[in-house]
Amino acid sequence: MRNILLLSMAVFGFGLVQAQDCTGADHTVLAGSYYYTPASLTVTAGETIAFLNEAGFHDVNGVASSTGATWSNPESFSLSANSGSSGGVCMGTVTLNTPGTYQYDCSIGSHASLGMVGTIIVEAAATSNSPTDNAADPTLDATDVASIYGGAYTSIATNFNPFWGQSGSVNTDFDPGTGNLVLLYSNLNYQGTDIAATNLASMT
Repeated sequence: MRNILLLSMAVFGFGLVQAQDCTGADHTVLAGSYYYTPASLTVTAGETIAFLNEAGFHDVNGVASSTGATWSNPESFSLSANSGSSGGVCMGTVTLNTPGTYQYDCSIGSHASLGMVGTIIVEAAATSNSPTDNAADPTLDATDVASIYGGAYTSIATNFNPFWGQSGSVNTDFDPGTGNLVLLYSNLNYQGTDIAATNLASMT
């Protein structure tokens, strides 16, 4: 009787692993030794992210850094570890509904310190508060402009969403319906932009 009970428990446990379903997800992240690809992923709030393990024994840990780094994830998330194969084994799916920047890693052994870390940037879905128009086309001479965004001039911005612990995010490719892209900020508490060192001495 004891042998039959143990066999039933083993089959049931295996069934739970197989029950993971990654089909139909909006995005896919591949895990392996020691990577997540893409390492940085931008999604819209409410979209589903599937994780497939291609090689090794890995998990997805979005609760607390395995290396002691400071995270400010708007939501916690995690997926249990499994063993991968070349065809990709489904680890599960994650859906993040709060805009912001999320950090995660593999908590198995020293995988995180070996570089198995990732970032997910969640942007807000368009709402009634989203921009419906863009600013008028600029007319100033390019030699007198230090631009951080837009198609009319060369931008000196290098990163519109540096991770400074902010809870918000920015969509740099939002089209309000005019064909001209604008910046769409969401869940804003504070926001920074990295810019390249620029000599403005000759500008009037």
